[in-house]
Amino acid sequence: MRRTRLLTLAVACTAISAAVPATAVATFPGANGKLTFTRSTGGLSYIWLMDPDGQNQTLLADGSPSNQFGSSFSADGERVTFATELPGSKMGVVVIGVDGSNPTLVTDDASSFPSPHFSPSGQQIVYQTSTPGNEDLAIIDVDGQNRQLLTSGPERDFEPSFSPDGQRIVFSRYDGTGINIWTMNAAGQNQVRLTGGSTDESTPSFSPDGNRIVFVQAPPGDMPGDVVVMDSDGQNQQPLTNSPGVHDGGPVFSPDGQKIAFAQFPSGGGGDGEVIVMDANGQNPVALTQNSDFDTQVDWQPLNPPGCSLAGESKSRNLHDVTVTLLCNENAAANATGELIAKVPKPRVAAASKKKVVPLTPASADVPQATATVLTLAIPKKGRKALKRSGKAGTATLTVTVTDDLGESAILTHAVRIKKKKKKKK
Repeated sequence: MRRTRLLTLAVACTAISAAVPATAVATFPGANGKLTFTRSTGGLSYIWLMDPDGQNQTLLADGSPSNQFGSSFSADGERVTFATELPGSKMGVVVIGVDGSNPTLVTDDASSFPSPHFSPSGQQIVYQTSTPGNEDLAIIDVDGQNRQLLTSGPERDFEPSFSPDGQRIVFSRYDGTGINIWTMNAAGQNQVRLTGGSTDESTPSFSPDGNRIVFVQAPPGDMPGDVVVMDSDGQNQQPLTNSPGVHDGGPVFSPDGQKIAFAQFPSGGGGDGEVIVMDANGQNPVALTQNSDFDTQVDWQPLNPPGCSLAGESKSRNLHDVTVTLLCNENAAANATGELIAKVPKPRVAAASKKKVVPLTPASADVPQATATVLTLAIPKKGRKALKRSGKAGTATLTVTVTDDLGESAILTHAVRIKKKKKKKK
């Protein structure tokens, strides 16, 4: 049973006049498999693989005389897509097996930094393409058919990647004054800017649960850049690195959500580029590559993932219910249970409170393959009362048991913060 997971790699541009290698991916939940990265040495760049601890570094696509870069795993972890130079000054997008088998050219109309990225179903790839006088985002089937432009404005759009549920695409946009992070739906509509201000933000990547985005923040058109995380709506930015003299680029969550991998290299240019892995809170950074080559553009493979994952944001509607979204790689049946936890003030005891734990009403649903499905767990009456008495928002802990057609089961857990609606002043 496999968990749907989407990863993408891209190239970060801290200055529009000069491209700086980095990566951007969206991670689906799962166990942590191999890492793919771009290694530049002797004037050429190729795609490499290594274990999560940096061991067993091997060349993925051997024998190509052209530069390769910007690799990304498919949702099932069995394929990799990357960009490659083609004759005639063209740029192509290639799909290859994770064992290096069956390399296939998908398209030859990519731009200088295509940043190809699989859709959750693995049937499409989103990438940057060259259009007359500009560079925009396009989506194409893996067999090279049905190419469609997603953006077509005067801005330069790059580094696209899907959200774990496949509903949104996050990307970087340069509008002539700065680089910001935007989202849109999978059809290119409902474009929303998430960042803005005196800094450039690029290489965005969703967390496995879809609730956060990790990215790079840097001075306008300059380096060094640092790794920052924010909510998927652009709120609550939190810096994770602050490395003087070096640039941290292309961060990506691990499939289990506990780690973040990124590339690090001297901000002044030259020198070595290394792949770094740290805890998701920015602590305990470890260099996985330590050599004289320039290693960058890292991505993470799902290893033996279960067939379903929690995708998108869980929500509460008017304190009546809590929703959770599932995405499965094959048909499955899901049963969800959970409990609501609210801190209720103790009577006649100042500045004191007790936890009120209330079981949520269970929910079940059949989940079709590669289709985001919402389960709704009702908040019982006593739970709503506890939330209303609470001075703060409550939390709900959800447990979802998913069984596929073969009888294999997976247990997924998720915590969601339940926000109370503020009363409107009359």
